[in-house]
Amino acid sequence: MSNSTDLAPSPLPDPAEWNGYSTAPCVAIALSLAIIAVSLRFWARAGIVRVTGLEDWFILASLGFSAAITACVGLQLRHGLGKHAVYVSPDDVQEFFKLSIIITILYVLSMTFTKLSILCLYIRVLSYDAVRLAAKILLGIVLVSHAYIVATLCTACVPFDAFWDFAKRPTAFCQPQPVYWSHAGLNIVTDFLIFILPLTVLHKIRCPRPQKVALAVIFLLAFSVCIISVVRVIMIARDIEKGDMDFTWNSATTANWNTFEVNIAILCACLTTVKPAVTRMFPSLSASGPTSAPLSKEIDAARGARRRVGRWERDLLDTDGSVDVVEHQRRGMGEVKGAGSRDIETGTGSDGSEKDLVQGGEKVG
Repeated sequence: MSNSTDLAPSPLPDPAEWNGYSTAPCVAIALSLAIIAVSLRFWARAGIVRVTGLEDWFILASLGFSAAITACVGLQLRHGLGKHAVYVSPDDVQEFFKLSIIITILYVLSMTFTKLSILCLYIRVLSYDAVRLAAKILLGIVLVSHAYIVATLCTACVPFDAFWDFAKRPTAFCQPQPVYWSHAGLNIVTDFLIFILPLTVLHKIRCPRPQKVALAVIFLLAFSVCIISVVRVIMIARDIEKGDMDFTWNSATTANWNTFEVNIAILCACLTTVKPAVTRMFPSLSASGPTSAPLSKEIDAARGARRRVGRWERDLLDTDGSVDVVEHQRRGMGEVKGAGSRDIETGTGSDGSEKDLVQGGEKVG
């Protein structure tokens, strides 16, 4: 015979409890880190090296979507985020779900543009044909898969307002749950593929030990983005499995993970491009000598940024954070480097792409 207490309803949660204390600081800190990283990137690329690429504008778009996510999370805090759902008014529930679908779409857009930025960087910088081809294929996969995700989110319910207006649900079409699991799977798989791709040639990169340590830190942060994505999905799956309907309470933790994932991804995408700005602020960090040309030079070298004046050609090359002007005067089949030029490992090819050059050209002092 079962005990009568087994059938007793669960006690109501404490109405004074609130799970949103950490949300505002988390989203503010995460967005601030991303803003600093993108600002340094554009200072380095546009202000110092004076060359920007498509990947820079992609990451700027990603930052814009991330800022919009932060604003929407702030609005959600006013409509029940962090409270127990049983104490949230029906009007606030509607606003909460309306903001939830907007945040989800913004999240996908931000991650998409971050991935596109990273892949465009791979294609421009990596000199291995097989890896460049893989990056192009992966870029196509990201475009198609994430376009599918955005399309299904924009048709989460038909009519769309049925997503937050539950009175319209009985006569509306809403995407089945497996569609959302496919979103998570595609996001995680593309995260890991983008992370793994440069590892295939990392052992071939020659750079000083401090820069190898810096690379290790960057890849560790990139790997953390992949892990955050997995952890977030596991948390959602556990809530569904437990039948936990306290969505406004649980979503506070999810919001923290979402914003960290989006903004750390932006931070990782920028770290390999900010060395010119960092060495401008802290000159003591600048590497010297022909054998210590930084990896960031390969990323920030001014490819295709040639300024021709008569018979003179200026190549803007990023080395230690300054803009070096190498003037060439063509004399028959040879070249004479102007005074003050330095040996380089990476430069601008005639086709406008970065090429690895033979180090050890003679300096004219």
